[in-house]
Amino acid sequence: VGGKEDDTQDSGTGYTIPAEAVRFEKEAGLSSMAVGVGTAHGVYKTTPVLNTPLIGELKSMLTVPMVLHGASGLSDEAIRECIERGICKVNFATELRIAYTDGVKELLKEKSGAFDPKAYGSVGRSRVEEQVKNRMRVCGCCGRA
Repeated sequence: VGGKEDDTQDSGTGYTIPAEAVRFEKEAGLSSMAVGVGTAHGVYKTTPVLNTPLIGELKSMLTVPMVLHGASGLSDEAIRECIERGICKVNFATELRIAYTDGVKELLKEKSGAFDPKAYGSVGRSRVEEQVKNRMRVCGCCGRA
């Protein structure tokens, strides 16, 4: 998966090669596999070009569940299509970090003298909770535990 995560930058194409995925699954003894289908870690500078047919192709060739990294910023429709084609786990780290940070910034703007992390941390946590609930609805996993 391409993109920037923490301090690491990748400039690869971001697409998994099916034959390599099959070989890697066989050799590594995986329990799941993060597949590259056009997403990237971090904030998108341009609209990602998802190769959703590749997800279906990989699903037909792999035996382990597939993971979609770099889903922050994708439309609800794109996420649903990825799931319909075979993605089992979706990662949204960047948008959760943004939600938390936006909550903290908002509180500190309203209360510039705030210094207790419990105060602004709870606002950030609440924003993350809202975002997680929304993404759970999008992914169709509410009420399935």
